[in-house]
Amino acid sequence: MREDFRSVLYGFGMSLVLLAILAIWRTLDTETFLFIQIVIATTFLYLISIFIPFSTVLPKSVGRELLIVLIAFTVVSTLLLNVDRSRSVFLVKWVYESSKENPITVDELILKKQLSVSEGLSIKQRIGEQGQMSFIRKQDSGLEVTFIGRLFIKVAELSAKVLNLKGYQSA
Repeated sequence: MREDFRSVLYGFGMSLVLLAILAIWRTLDTETFLFIQIVIATTFLYLISIFIPFSTVLPKSVGRELLIVLIAFTVVSTLLLNVDRSRSVFLVKWVYESSKENPITVDELILKKQLSVSEGLSIKQRIGEQGQMSFIRKQDSGLEVTFIGRLFIKVAELSAKVLNLKGYQSA
């Protein structure tokens, strides 16, 4: 169990290395699809771990290099692709931006963002999901972002800025 915990911890550490590689790459190239960049950078890290084993830096990781890199891939791809492409993340951002002074109703948000009827229905579904995650609170007067939601938005904004995620920035 101790080795598994250590592998997970190393995987999160490797996520930071992978994020650093992607930050440099995305500074130079934002045209290549983000998922392709993540796959190539992850493969690069795995090949490095084979030729320059982690054992020199992390002696307890021998034989777990693939697991560590896969954890990093999972964390980074889930975070970045959701921040850059997810309508749910955009919803939290929109509510955050629109409800700084007063809560905003769902209908006001749909009008403000000029969403179609089907997009409006999709947003209404996502409001419930974000409520379950405690990112958005629905009150009689409208929607507002919770403390946890504000923390999430700060992480998303930082990720979008550092990694040049155009989808989030333009949402």
